Amino acid sequence: MNTKPTRINRLQGVTGLLVLAAIVIVLNLLFGRVLWRVDLTEDRLYTISPGTQQLLSTLDRDVTLKFFFSRSMEETPIPIRQYAQRVEELLREYALRSNGRIVVETLDPRPDTEVEDWAQRYGLMANPVGPGGTPFYLGLVAVSGAREAVIPVMAPGQEPQLEYHVTRIIHEATRRDTPTIGLLTPLPVMSPPMGMRGMGQTPNWLFVTELQRLYTVRLLPYGADEIPDEIDLLMVIQPRDMPPNVLYAIDQFLVRGGRMMAFLDPWHITNEILSGSQPHEHGGTVESFNRLLNGWGLSMNVQTVLSDSQHTTLLTSQRGQPVHNATWLSLRGDAFNRDEVTTALIDEMMLPGTGYFSGEPVDGLTLTTLIRSSNQSGRVPALAASRSDDGAPQAVTPIDGRRAIAVRLQGLFPSAFAEGRPDFAAEPGELPPHHAQGEEESVIVLVADADLLFDRFAVRAMNIFGQTVFEPLNDNLNFVINMAEQLTGGENLIGLRTRGTFARPFDRVRDLERAAQERWRQEETRLQERMAEVQQLITEMQGTLDPTQQFILSAEQRAELDRFQEELFETRQQLQDVRRNLRSDIEQLGLRIKTIHIALVPLAVGLFGVARGLWRRRTR
Repeated sequence: MNTKPTRINRLQGVTGLLVLAAIVIVLNLLFGRVLWRVDLTEDRLYTISPGTQQLLSTLDRDVTLKFFFSRSMEETPIPIRQYAQRVEELLREYALRSNGRIVVETLDPRPDTEVEDWAQRYGLMANPVGPGGTPFYLGLVAVSGAREAVIPVMAPGQEPQLEYHVTRIIHEATRRDTPTIGLLTPLPVMSPPMGMRGMGQTPNWLFVTELQRLYTVRLLPYGADEIPDEIDLLMVIQPRDMPPNVLYAIDQFLVRGGRMMAFLDPWHITNEILSGSQPHEHGGTVESFNRLLNGWGLSMNVQTVLSDSQHTTLLTSQRGQPVHNATWLSLRGDAFNRDEVTTALIDEMMLPGTGYFSGEPVDGLTLTTLIRSSNQSGRVPALAASRSDDGAPQAVTPIDGRRAIAVRLQGLFPSAFAEGRPDFAAEPGELPPHHAQGEEESVIVLVADADLLFDRFAVRAMNIFGQTVFEPLNDNLNFVINMAEQLTGGENLIGLRTRGTFARPFDRVRDLERAAQERWRQEETRLQERMAEVQQLITEMQGTLDPTQQFILSAEQRAELDRFQEELFETRQQLQDVRRNLRSDIEQLGLRIKTIHIALVPLAVGLFGVARGLWRRRTR
């Protein structure tokens, strides 16, 4: 019996298997480090942004990303582990796209180890977990030479801003110098230096804290005669009754080529909140700053605020009723200039009691509108708006067209002091000479609102892992930091802040909830009004009783109370029906969506099979 062909066939089969295995191993080695992903989310949430790609492609220094995660801790919740895995995947993609400039190290800071010592040395926040309070770490450190930048704690709730935070610390660790921002304001936005602090000093506003992550921030004296040359960006915030010498210092700073952001507010609600004062006459607040605006061809009416029926904010009145306030603007959509990198990705901003700018820039200056109202806007006296509780003051004067709320002026600025230096107390020789015309091109951003900087109108505090973190309510802070980065030259981070949201509720479900909530509010309002009527009736009835019987209810009053209690019970039943119908509508909608999603694929496959079979039969 000849077995030689069989042995040859077996040998060929084994050889083929070995060759196939070798091919698989080689392919794994070649493509094992390549991260294959397809991002199908609407806002490309899992795709690295062009700003990050630009930063990574221009890195001229090596960076080590040290990811500290308490992986071995058994008490770590599953969602946290999943989030940490997504962070690692993002960091690996950074390394792959950095041309070898970025190295990622994953470290497990177990208790009483050298790794934990390093985590503490970098300033990472330890959060107690489990019955024994074992310290839990989840943070990131970027190290480049002697420079370091840290994310002390990484929370899953901040995942939409994850790429921004990672790119930010890479930018911080690799840049050669740190720009300086000067704050010029009478508001307590920033704590003074340690030696100048007094009793009751308030902490920094959050926008200052965010700026300090990227810049050196200095609080300038409000009466300064000169803006130092080392200030790369000047931020002027609500300049109330600014003296002429300070206005002149700002003027000459811009003429020399300085850059500035100015926040001017005709109705400064924040000041009323901080001081506890009642609305006051608003005309004298920032009127003095018009001296500079007029020199550039612009003006702002500090006696009026904008009213925009297309961008209202839902508030609660003093009577507990929901009202759409047209002077508290919640700007969305085409209110933002989508052709500008700083506002292209801004989704929503809240500007309570904002003003607007008028006029045309003088020769040599170019104006770009960044934020504007709708064509359904009007103007309202600031004092009337501050005293209105229903959100719709009667003295609304319609405005033709849209109004500029935030603008950028760029070019060679002329001095607003054509007559020269004002008469200061200082001797002329102690100050630099007057410059009447711009020597270098300058850029300023003017915003007709200052309340957007206040924490209450921008963020909401949350407690995560025992630490206070802030959840953005809108894009107020994003706008401020975007502008600061553009004016100081750091544009790579601008496109990373408003990457969309990971939570995508169904619009139909949201409409159902809104409709049910509106019905619930109407029922609640009707009940409160009925309670007030009955209370008034009881008071009137008691007024007719003998003084010795003021606390004894008559039969009529008792009957009225019994009728009210019955009405109260019926109203509560109606409220329960509203909620029950809401849940039923949402459940039915969810069932329909699930049915469609589950049945759609099999139905599509079945139709494809039938169509293919008919086509093949016809072909035969």
